[in-house]
Amino acid sequence: MLAMSWGREVFLLQCQNVEDAEAKGIKFAGIYESKYDIFHIDWISESNLLVYDYSREFKILYTESFNTITNAKFTESKFDYDKAVISSQALDPDISFQIYPMEKNTRNNRPILYYTNTIITNQFPRRVFVLGYKRMYIGRHFEWKEHIQDFVNKKEWLPAFALFVSFAQGKNKTFAGLPIKSQERKDVIREYGAEVVSNYITAIRDENGPPELTTIIRVWKTVVLIVIDLLVSIENYEYLFKEIKRMFENFGIQDLFMDSLEAFIFRNRIKEIPNEPFREVVKYYTEKDRISVLQYLMVNIEMRGIDIDYAINLCMEYNLLTALFYFCSHREVSQGGADFLTPIVRALTLCQKSITDKNAENNELGIKFLWFVSMTINGKMFPSGSIPNDIWEDKVYFTISLSY
Repeated sequence: MLAMSWGREVFLLQCQNVEDAEAKGIKFAGIYESKYDIFHIDWISESNLLVYDYSREFKILYTESFNTITNAKFTESKFDYDKAVISSQALDPDISFQIYPMEKNTRNNRPILYYTNTIITNQFPRRVFVLGYKRMYIGRHFEWKEHIQDFVNKKEWLPAFALFVSFAQGKNKTFAGLPIKSQERKDVIREYGAEVVSNYITAIRDENGPPELTTIIRVWKTVVLIVIDLLVSIENYEYLFKEIKRMFENFGIQDLFMDSLEAFIFRNRIKEIPNEPFREVVKYYTEKDRISVLQYLMVNIEMRGIDIDYAINLCMEYNLLTALFYFCSHREVSQGGADFLTPIVRALTLCQKSITDKNAENNELGIKFLWFVSMTINGKMFPSGSIPNDIWEDKVYFTISLSY
């Protein structure tokens, strides 16, 4: 990426890959318009520009917030250029580019001008050197990890965790080192977040003792909630349900961990669970007879984050009919396609068995069976949407025939 300034404007120009058959040299990538003429620009990190203009202020600009309209120069667009300014600071009113005539050119009798290097920026250590009238200023652009680590070193855990969430959501762009692309940014935050969470748990254990002491169980209830909240916010489900879960099991507070998940499930914040921990969650809440929690989890979990066939087998094993209806009807073609017969037959089988055994739940099972059949005949998907016509003709007619 090339940045150049002219007057009050900064232009971003992207150099195309010369090996790309469709590359066309350099293309326009963005524009920023200052309120003042610009003295100096330089890169300070991958997506941040240091700008010094006639306002005598140093500004850090976030290039992803530049105006990307190709003809922005020639339109009356009311683009908010201020949103690209993530930091602005005045250092010294006497900072300027000094010009010194050193000698004369004998041909035209004009002085040869020499310019001082007033501002020097080094992108890799992210340092800035500024020469004022009587002073030199040295600054450094902090990396996001350094800012978090500063709070960690002072054991100010909650501000550190708040920064993780802010960085993961792309809200805080002031610091260097964060990838521009969303997925790459989430990956580096998850990795570092796992490390900091582990250190947090260890620090709490060292300060307060093991969780089995009843006098500090309140502390660990808070710790568990904080850890779940952070790892869910930065979408590190793998680490939460494997390493953290194992750590809490070693501390003897696995039930506290499982119980604490309920609040996050009902707020629809648990989007993914690896297969084996998923089985353990299902088993735990089934044994506690908290089926509503499981049903809510299953119908709100993201399909891409779960093995559908595995989930269907768990629903069959623990008779989670609503979740079974949901998973079966949403199976992708690559997974065998939608299946409306399995949940209907399962509900009917359980209903008949309940009647034979004279169980009190036979009415509920009967209603659920009729609900499944009604939804299917009317071409409705659960929890919302409609069954595509081609699928309805191909599978639903076959299902109805077998059901009756």
